[in-house]
Amino acid sequence: MGVYERRLMLLEMLSVAKLVTYGRLAEELGVSIETIRTDITALMCLYPIETVRGCNGGVKLANRSLSHNNPLTKDQTAFLIRIRTRFDNEELEMLDSIILQLAAL
Repeated sequence: MGVYERRLMLLEMLSVAKLVTYGRLAEELGVSIETIRTDITALMCLYPIETVRGCNGGVKLANRSLSHNNPLTKDQTAFLIRIRTRFDNEELEMLDSIILQLAAL
């Protein structure tokens, strides 16, 4: 799984869960917690993502949650992620960019 696909999956996971830990995200995506931290930091530049400290801490979407504004259903989002396998290199980056932009609407 590439960085774009992983970040799309992170957005999808955050749009479903109210709050999720870095450890849980790392486990689900099969990467290190440091990789998740890096991805979340990058995504925070584009999306309303908040971190919560403490024993009940984790990552969540801010009040302007993607799940309320996303014009795509979960099935449509899953479909877009599945069709990624048909593209490579430049086309794949373009598709990922489009999907991330749609997620931000």
